[in-house]
Amino acid sequence: MFNKKNKIGKKKGSKLYISQKAYNNPYFKDVNKTSRSSFVSSMSWKAKISVILIVIFIFSIVWLIFYSKYFLIYDIEINIEKINDIGRIGEDDIEKMAREELRSKFVFLPGNNIFLFDENKLYNKLSTDFAFEEIRVEKKLPNKLHIYLREVSYALIWKEQEEYFYITPKGDVINSVSPEEIKEIFPLVENKGRDLIVNGSVQDKNEHLRFSIELYKTFKDTNIFNIEKFIIGTQNDNTITMKIFDGPEIYFNVTEDLNSQSDKLLLLRNEKLRDDLYSKTYIDLRFGDMIYYR
Repeated sequence: MFNKKNKIGKKKGSKLYISQKAYNNPYFKDVNKTSRSSFVSSMSWKAKISVILIVIFIFSIVWLIFYSKYFLIYDIEINIEKINDIGRIGEDDIEKMAREELRSKFVFLPGNNIFLFDENKLYNKLSTDFAFEEIRVEKKLPNKLHIYLREVSYALIWKEQEEYFYITPKGDVINSVSPEEIKEIFPLVENKGRDLIVNGSVQDKNEHLRFSIELYKTFKDTNIFNIEKFIIGTQNDNTITMKIFDGPEIYFNVTEDLNSQSDKLLLLRNEKLRDDLYSKTYIDLRFGDMIYYR
């Protein structure tokens, strides 16, 4: 049954030695022929056509979703709701930024495909570069991008190094403005200390800005004082100065309760100084129940 080619080994005395001879088994000669045959050749022609149709269908869907012009964003609809018309940001600026984000960032895929485009990245870009009270970026099938922007409803005027800026209540710079263009419906805050605008935002003065807004609203509504401006940077870090037209400078402590300090000022004006208040140089409300003036 076996054809002798080489002997595997034999004993010689008590020793075992290995020979280079071996035996071939004729029954295992074509053992791998079946496994090497093509799987496709065993398929029926109907199965082969089905596979081809499925592959064509998948490629058609991929092409339709990612490459068809039907799903490519070309139409950008921009709506800017102006409140006080202080932004100076037009639709052209917004569209230019959106078009840049729509440019392809993929090797083989179009960047303006509505399924691939990340509207959150555009939202973050708009939030970083511009100061709006509300921003919405929405994709609308099959190929439209809608951008809604709402101007800030309230702002402050920030003066620093003889430059003027509109800023939000949080300190974000909206844009620069010339003195002639300033709208006097907002409080003016003058920084006489070190520069505080860094990376498009006023740094570490949130409480000072809050005091400026609240004091401006409070005394503007009562018509008791005609406020010229608020000043920071001339006293300690916790002080904000309210300058009255043709009147004194009034010192507030931004770490103390605003209402109690305002009440002290009104009490002083109504019960003691009355019209003589405008002859004073300063009024200091920063120290508890005490009031200092000169």
